[in-house]
Amino acid sequence: MAWGMASNDNIVPLTEAQLENASPFNGFWLDRFSLAKWNPTADNVSDYLAATAGLLPLITFADAAYQEDFSVQTVIWLETNMLNIGSNWIIKNMVQRKRPYTYNSQVPINVKYQADAQRSFYSLHTAFAFSNSVLFARYLAQKQPANKGLIWIGALLPASGTAYLRYESGQHFFTDIAAGALAGAFWGWLVFELHLNHKEAPSAYPTKAPPIIFSVRF
Repeated sequence: MAWGMASNDNIVPLTEAQLENASPFNGFWLDRFSLAKWNPTADNVSDYLAATAGLLPLITFADAAYQEDFSVQTVIWLETNMLNIGSNWIIKNMVQRKRPYTYNSQVPINVKYQADAQRSFYSLHTAFAFSNSVLFARYLAQKQPANKGLIWIGALLPASGTAYLRYESGQHFFTDIAAGALAGAFWGWLVFELHLNHKEAPSAYPTKAPPIIFSVRF
């Protein structure tokens, strides 16, 4: 994660000449639908929705019914988000993909000048929402297997809403959002799975060795 934070300062804002002389967009056909999108309200709402998804696991772990797992699950939550956010920052700064709104003539020019205009791939909001939603669903479904289906549907609603709002706001292309959802789900699933397997794995050593008795007879 530290590497990701350090690399976050490497992007130089776009200049007026770069924006004026930019080549027309010629990417994936589904991404073309993002070029006309620009909705600052959707951008702001996506911040709150992603934060809600991020807090779901912590709120659950703090519930009286699950407090015996609070410390361990909080560590899992921290690990998941550090790996998820750190890897995202690294990739954003390596790829430096321009956001859809940089191609939109209706967007204020001062917005396009910002360094953040080149951090489109892949969507951190979407990755953050999906990693925490998957982590939340895996934990709660394990505790309440009878409600597994409803838990997964409820968990993925804020993540899916975040993904849609990132598209609607003009902040991301379809491929940015799809990659963010896959990356976030991967980290949420993997970290929980590793801890689960570690907890359930049988120990190679006995917890209590049998006593060794020496008997000497004359």
